[in-house]
Amino acid sequence: MMPLFPHTDIEKKTIEGLDVFALMAQYGSPLLIFTERIILEKYRRLKEALEQYYPHAQIAYSVKTNYLPALMGILKEEGAFAEVVSGFEFWLARKLGFKPQEIIFNGPDKKTADIETALREGIMLNVDNQQELERIGQISKKLDRNTAIGLRVCTEIEPYAWNRFGFNIDDGEAYEAVKAMRNAFPRVEISGLHHHLDSNVNDPRLYAEAAERISDFALKIKGDFGIGIGYIDLGGGFAVPGSRWRNQPLWVAPQIDEYTAAIAGILNRKFPDQKPKLFVEPGRYLVDESGVFLTTAIAVKKIQVVQKTERHRFFKNIIAVAGAGEQNTQQTIQLVTVDSSITSIIKDLSFRQHFVEVIPRAIKTRNLNEVILTHIAGNSCIRRDFLAWDVTLSEVFANDCVLFFNAGAYTIVKSEQFIHPRPAVVLIGENGAARCIRKREPYENMISLDHYDGGG
Repeated sequence: MMPLFPHTDIEKKTIEGLDVFALMAQYGSPLLIFTERIILEKYRRLKEALEQYYPHAQIAYSVKTNYLPALMGILKEEGAFAEVVSGFEFWLARKLGFKPQEIIFNGPDKKTADIETALREGIMLNVDNQQELERIGQISKKLDRNTAIGLRVCTEIEPYAWNRFGFNIDDGEAYEAVKAMRNAFPRVEISGLHHHLDSNVNDPRLYAEAAERISDFALKIKGDFGIGIGYIDLGGGFAVPGSRWRNQPLWVAPQIDEYTAAIAGILNRKFPDQKPKLFVEPGRYLVDESGVFLTTAIAVKKIQVVQKTERHRFFKNIIAVAGAGEQNTQQTIQLVTVDSSITSIIKDLSFRQHFVEVIPRAIKTRNLNEVILTHIAGNSCIRRDFLAWDVTLSEVFANDCVLFFNAGAYTIVKSEQFIHPRPAVVLIGENGAARCIRKREPYENMISLDHYDGGG
């Protein structure tokens, strides 16, 4: 599966047919742009793949990935549920009109009031830990009613051997939790099992392994306790082209039907008759490729960098200290500073290497086919503020537009008001028209929660 990026035209200076510089003139630079067409295509590809291999399934959008209401609304209209992991996301999903049966409540820190609301309204709630399970038991007594919950479980599947979240299947913790709960809280029923491998999992066979272990656990507790599991939730984490994980580029990722076929193959075999409902919770898969971050080059210069055989772990081409006996060479690097910062929007660079493109403000006497190794620095005055490094670009001039693709996931939601306010966000609709879905922050917003009495 190759990247599904918004269309850009360097000669016409457009993105999805709209003038790049006109958009930045109207909404400001930097600017985050989303393309509705791509979000819809990603969702529909996944839905079709599920319908082909396991029709008894439901997609729930991982809200933490990007909780812009306009994007959530697009997916809601398509039929997606909302998967939330915090009180804020829970509040937002309800505010945006998701019905109780359309919300999945995960996460390790559910507040007691939110748990009670979820249980009262029949919202799907997956329990993360023993202390939360005990609170649910007490709340069920208070409500004087039977309550249904899901149990988050973990199992060590290399290389994603995480056991921080949920109840461990491998060491018997999950089994003991089920047994203890039946004795201590008989009015709390387990209706499903939840498991999440990780992010950007590039091997569909790992989902098959996870599905098999969870299915075996479901069958065991049914045989031992008579508990019929109504659903299995395998989380998200489907790999996205253009991102990377464990320092490996993922420019080509598996097709989405490879994931659904791997999961369905196990579930259909383990449950030939009464099949549990399958939930998947993609986030990055649905929105990452649709997002493009536009910045303006404010300064450009050529620098000489000492290249060494063993580069610095994080800032390998910027911090270059020669070691004894190393073969060092000088290399010319194009250093481009843009009007945004890694603290503002493009974060988690250790997990991704953005595809970068330049749209020249003016086609000067430059050869667009001749490329040079480039580092792109932020505007925060922090030495380690780099939005990209080791990218090959044509010669860049001040006032050119520098675009970062794969900017749809974990960008605006992790952005910070460090030195500068956060940018505007624009959505290009299916009809090709652009509309602002989040205003550029004014300076007043940066101190709107502060109190100042005038000093003196």
